[in-house]
Amino acid sequence: MPISSPFPVTPLFEWNYTAKEQTIINQGGTNSGKTYSILQVLCMRAIETPKTIITVTSDTLPSLKTGALRDMDDIVNSIPFFENELLSVNKTDKIYYFKNRSFIEFKVFPNEILAQKGGKRDYLFINEPNRYPYKIFEQLWLRTNKQTYIDYNPRVSFWVHDRLIGEKNVKLLLSNYTHNGHFDKDGNWNSFVGASTIEKIESNKTKGFDKYGNIIDDYAANMWNVYGLGKTGQLSGVVFPNVRWVSELPTENIKKTGFGLDFGYNDPTVLVKLVLCQGQLFAKCLLYESELTNQQIAKRFEALGLKKGLRNGSLIICDSSEPKSIKELRKLNWRCKACVKGEGSILSGIKKLKSYGTLNFVSNKHVKEEQRNYIWKVNKIDGRTTEQPEDNY
Repeated sequence: MPISSPFPVTPLFEWNYTAKEQTIINQGGTNSGKTYSILQVLCMRAIETPKTIITVTSDTLPSLKTGALRDMDDIVNSIPFFENELLSVNKTDKIYYFKNRSFIEFKVFPNEILAQKGGKRDYLFINEPNRYPYKIFEQLWLRTNKQTYIDYNPRVSFWVHDRLIGEKNVKLLLSNYTHNGHFDKDGNWNSFVGASTIEKIESNKTKGFDKYGNIIDDYAANMWNVYGLGKTGQLSGVVFPNVRWVSELPTENIKKTGFGLDFGYNDPTVLVKLVLCQGQLFAKCLLYESELTNQQIAKRFEALGLKKGLRNGSLIICDSSEPKSIKELRKLNWRCKACVKGEGSILSGIKKLKSYGTLNFVSNKHVKEEQRNYIWKVNKIDGRTTEQPEDNY
């Protein structure tokens, strides 16, 4: 779309609007205009083709309300071009209807099942998917006919980096606050970012680096790289930062071996093998699969070569919140026992694992994703990390 459009456009708008790839990834710093520009593009798609269906989603409804929905309201209420094309807004269902029978819906999909039942669409936009499970994305993406847009601040690498970037028919757009503006008719650049905001963003560069570019403050340097430049950040605030990825479990000098099982259904059922070798803890994820019945779990045990027997079989320590499942597996002759839980048991377990120092995990994409997303809660008042882990991933 040319610069002489009926509304001012940013470089990001043009990059996204002209992209032909099936998946367009927008990685960028704060105030780069990613979300706003993508929503403008989607409004254009809705207007250009009648009966176009567009879905915008994020991990939670509050995230959607304070992010994409707020920007959408501003777009249709402050830009006459879009305001004239809009027919109505259903505030309850969060659907924007256009005069040509196209619509943009804002929805949240808590699990894969609801994503499967969410229907087909022409365009999909996932806002801030950093804490969005890949399997939910996959179900939505499979039901998207034309293009999928993704935008995020790259606080740390996640499934977008592992599974999408570099793949065929995927375009990566990098941006930062210097891209959030437009050229006027005389060719002068006008930034949409205020001077005070730019000063705040750039303050982390001054705090984080000396005049030679050497890091003098790790936190500020990381903030500048992520929110200033839009570069992928380093892990911070994760519960288990010291993980060494290995190729296989040791086979000699083993002191103890055991298995841990976490039940799930919509969430994955996970089985991990643990090995204590020369004072170091090693682990391997053997099972990471959703929608498994207890009968199917038992078959997976057998296929993995676990030993049956209530007395001498492989000891499997299970999630104690599923006593019926444990009982059923024991009836099938598997040596399953509930773990001991109580007040403070989560923190106690974390401290016990950390007592081994670096955790040695056989490299696994699911485990890497879980490790990156298992983080300490942040105090909303002072922004400091607490000693309570997040329990919603």
